[in-house]
Amino acid sequence: MHSFVDAVDCIDCAADASVVGAVNEGIDVAASIIPAVQRPWVMVSVNDDCRDLHFRKAGNDMLQ
Repeated sequence: MHSFVDAVDCIDCAADASVVGAVNEGIDVAASIIPAVQRPWVMVSVNDDCRDLHFRKAGNDMLQ
């Protein structure tokens, strides 16, 4: 059984400086509230193929 402090191993986010900053800020706030929280990895997803529907959708949603 996992406790809250070890429940998240990795957070995936968009390759945008403001998004990465927000993720890191959220992790810092969580660590200030629960000092035992273990800092998760932050995975930044980038796209190298315009045919990738997952990233194309994310890009279109961000423009709206």
